[in-house]
Amino acid sequence: MREIKLYDITKGFSKDKKYVAEMNGEKVVVRLFDNQERKEREYAVMEEAYGRGVNCANPITIETGKMVSSFIEGIDGEEAIHTLSAQQQYDLGVAASADLRKIHTIEANENTWYEGQVSKYRRYIARYQELPLKIEGDTQIMQFIEERIHLMKGRPSVLQHDDFHLPNLIVNDGHYNGVIDFGRFDYGDPVHDFIKLGMFSAELSVPFCKGLLEGYYGGQPSEAFWELYALYLAMGVFSAIVWGQLMEDGANLLQHAKRFTADHDGFTRVVPRWYEE
Repeated sequence: MREIKLYDITKGFSKDKKYVAEMNGEKVVVRLFDNQERKEREYAVMEEAYGRGVNCANPITIETGKMVSSFIEGIDGEEAIHTLSAQQQYDLGVAASADLRKIHTIEANENTWYEGQVSKYRRYIARYQELPLKIEGDTQIMQFIEERIHLMKGRPSVLQHDDFHLPNLIVNDGHYNGVIDFGRFDYGDPVHDFIKLGMFSAELSVPFCKGLLEGYYGGQPSEAFWELYALYLAMGVFSAIVWGQLMEDGANLLQHAKRFTADHDGFTRVVPRWYEE
């Protein structure tokens, strides 16, 4: 007789209901969702990533309101990172970078990155101006962006995981074991996939951040990378504050924005202090 066990997955911000189903010692992840069209696109993206050798869940089946994929053994990087030495944290970043490079080999069907990002940024600024919550030095940050916004022109458009940071990386026995949660996937500049380092990961582990960057680029990133990275992170100041208001988490996201703004000296420098120090 087959014995099936179900375990709730409560971590993460997704609205999906998630379970680990264990049957005769084998585990799968079951997701229950509402947005069928978006989830079918996510399923297709996972299939292509898995087919290219990315260490991600293997999508098994999708039907109305339910998706089943394989289970990646381990704990998330946010939980594991403090159990690792500085060298292990760096090595975790290097190992994860190999998967990010593979994700970025999947090209978009069309490139609307520049136009889409400029339009989105203008909308965020308009919304930000309406909010009572403000960040000190916002005029300087806007000026920094306007001076560099042209750098997005002609950038490649590839698959972005769009949430590639410690909570979505799985660690097993102290080693990288895969990436999860493609729910936020998008297409655009591969550099944009690194901004979660400055937003969140640098606060938890600078060695991991350096490992991810230096593993991906085969050494220290170029000045051209940092110019784009800082541009996207500066734009993220305003999107973070707007989303904070929408999610009723404004004070928390404002503190994050203040921290990574300080890392760039109010966006008067492109290379963050945490990387140089």
